[in-house]
Amino acid sequence: FTALWFGFEGLQEAGVVQLAAPAPTEEFLEEGDLAKVDAALGAGTPVFLDFTADWCTYCKAIKRTTLANERVLGELERFRAFEIDLTRALDHPELRERYNVAGPPAYLVFDSKGELRHTLGYEDLEQADSFLALLKKIK
Repeated sequence: FTALWFGFEGLQEAGVVQLAAPAPTEEFLEEGDLAKVDAALGAGTPVFLDFTADWCTYCKAIKRTTLANERVLGELERFRAFEIDLTRALDHPELRERYNVAGPPAYLVFDSKGELRHTLGYEDLEQADSFLALLKKIK
């Protein structure tokens, strides 16, 4: 799961972008929506939701460090991963309400049964090794 973490100029209006496993030189642009998140939660695969925003400096720091770490990216290959763009204050009210997300950064980790296992913030992803250990425990 090699990913480049950039803003999604053309997809910001859609707001939910699925993180895919691109060729090394391509961006991971696959548009998603609430139905895709629900389908992923019922598909028997762990799921990772990344609530972020263009103006979120903590989000950008995590994307440059922990979420760019090769070992973390390798472990995330087992997950269906979605980035939920909260750049505009009223974006994605259903997802924010469903998971009690006030704003970014917020990271949710679900197991393969679709059960929420962890709701994480910046401090939880600040160290790649501890986040990697948490991911490895998710079945």
